[in-house]
Parts: sequence; C-alpha cells; structure tokens
Amino acid sequence: MVKAPARGHVRKLLKNTAVCLSVPAAVFIIFQVVCIATGNEYISRETFRNFVFDVFKIGFIAWGLSFNVPAGRFDFSVGATICLAAIIGGNVASALGLGAVGLLVCCVVVGAVLGAVSGGAYVLLRLPAMVVSLGMALILEAFSYMLYGGGGIVLIGEPHMLSMIQAPWLYILGVGVFVILVVVANYSRFGYSWRALSSGQSVTVQMGVNEKANAVVCYSLCGAVTAIAGVLILSKTGTQRPVLGLTSIPLMFQGFLPLFVGMALARYSEVITGILIGAVVTGLINQGFAALGLPLAAQSILNAVIWLGFVVVAVNQGKLGEFKAARGWRKSVAGSDGRPQQ
Repeated sequence: MVKAPARGHVRKLLKNTAVCLSVPAAVFIIFQVVCIATGNEYISRETFRNFVFDVFKIGFIAWGLSFNVPAGRFDFSVGATICLAAIIGGNVASALGLGAVGLLVCCVVVGAVLGAVSGGAYVLLRLPAMVVSLGMALILEAFSYMLYGGGGIVLIGEPHMLSMIQAPWLYILGVGVFVILVVVANYSRFGYSWRALSSGQSVTVQMGVNEKANAVVCYSLCGAVTAIAGVLILSKTGTQRPVLGLTSIPLMFQGFLPLFVGMALARYSEVITGILIGAVVTGLINQGFAALGLPLAAQSILNAVIWLGFVVVAVNQGKLGEFKAARGWRKSVAGSDGRPQQ
C-alpha cells in the first residue's frame, strides 16, 4: 500500500525530467542535422568554451529578470546596472589590488545596491515599473559616463583578475549560484512570498505579505545576479565602456528567451531549473546560427521569432488544456448517449 504512491511519484519525476530534457535535445538534433546537411560543424572543442560562456552569461541575466518580470515589473535598467556595476566594481577591485574573486564580490555588491536603488524608486514614485526603469536606465547610463573620466574600466593585461571565465571557476560559479537561487526560491520565506506575489498580488497582500519590501529585495537580487553576467563579460573582453542613449537595453533582452522557456517548463520542474534549461536552449540556438554563418541581423530576427513563438505557446497552454478537456467531455457525453463519436 505504501509502494504505489512512491512508484507514482517516481513515474511523474521521470516524465517531467524527460519533458525538460527533450527541449534542448530537440534543438541540438535539429541544428546538428542542418549543419551536417550544409557541411558545417555545429559544436567543436574550440567552440564549446564559447557555448558554456554564453549559457552562463544568458542564464545569469535571465535568473535576475525572473525576480521581477513574472510579477509584471519589466526592468529596462538591467543592462545599465550590469555595465555600471562592472565599471564601479572593476575600478574598486583594481584600486585595492584584488583578484578575480574580489572583482566578483565588488561587482555583486555594487549591483545589489544599484538594484535596491531602482526598487526604492519604483516603490516611492508609485509609477509603472516600465516608466521608472526607463528613467533609471538613463540615470545609470549617465553615471557610467560621468565616473572615472568616462573611461569605464580596462583590465587588459591583468589576467589574475580575469580568470573567472576559466575552468573550473566558471562551472563552480554557475553551479554555486544555481544552488543558492534554488534554495532561496523554494525553501525560504522570501521565496514563498515572491512566488505568491507573482501568482496574484492582491490576494497575497491581503494575506499579510509586504509587497513593497518584497519588490525592493527582488530588485536588489536582480542587480546582484545580473552583475555576475557583467563580471563574465568583463573577464572575457577585459574592458567595459560607458553606455548612453539606452544602448544598454539589448543586453537585458538576451535573457528574455531563456526566461520564458523557463516559465513554460516550470510546471515540469521549477522556475530556476527551467531557466537554466532555457539558457542551454538559447546557447544551442546561438551556436547553431553562428555555425551556419548567419549575419547578426538575421540572428536577431530569428531569435525574436523564436522568442515570440515560446511566448505564444506559454500564454495559450491553458487554452490548449481547456480545448482538450472540452473535447474529451463531448466524446464522453456522446458515448453515454449511445450516439457515434465524431
């Protein structure tokens, strides 16, 4: 009597795992077949390193966005936060003579502070999140140009500060942040409030959850997590220049496809794991486009089409379920009346 529920739980776990892994597997197979047909190499030993870097960079951005976007807070200042956190954190770490770990800590702290400032502005101004985030993006971009004489940060020639993208540190960083976020999202009081507010703010507030305090913490966590992406970009290029004119916004959009893929897969796992799978899917797509030699403009268009397709599927999942349920009900009614089923 005890073993039956256990077998059902294992069967459901295996089914959900298969569904989650089938998405990146399908993308890999499609691009592998296309690359073989066109005489191109999909992922080689040389390009695998870039693939891993792309997955973690996009994953950190998407993980940061997940704290605000599901709750209806579109934060367009994420890209500016990434750039400014890298500039301030990089200059502070360089001035103090710190290494790669010190650079990471400085950038994460600065990112958390900048995120908290954005969250405080959202709470105090009581304006739509989109409006506040656009204003904050302009302000943060202006600060990136004003600070340090407009020179940004240049760490070329200081390899001891740029080793975070090397193995095994990149894997340790990615897995460590993943584990922390899973614990925070699923096994903490903040995580419970965050998930409840994302599902329904009015009901959750009536239950006593402080929506304003939770929003500020979400913005701060978003800034801290996305700042790690800034560390990876800085470690790869060795420099971060100031940005102006909302040119930082495209950096934020890199996390949208894995975010929506993760939200679609959350019903089969949980959102943090789903986003990681979405980042792998996005990395496979980007690597496939690069292997096929598509120009950047074509890659941007195709990425937008794929993202739109995932959004359409995610939004209409409920309607598809209702359609199947209604069809099954009509068949059962027709069968009970003795009429032939159509």
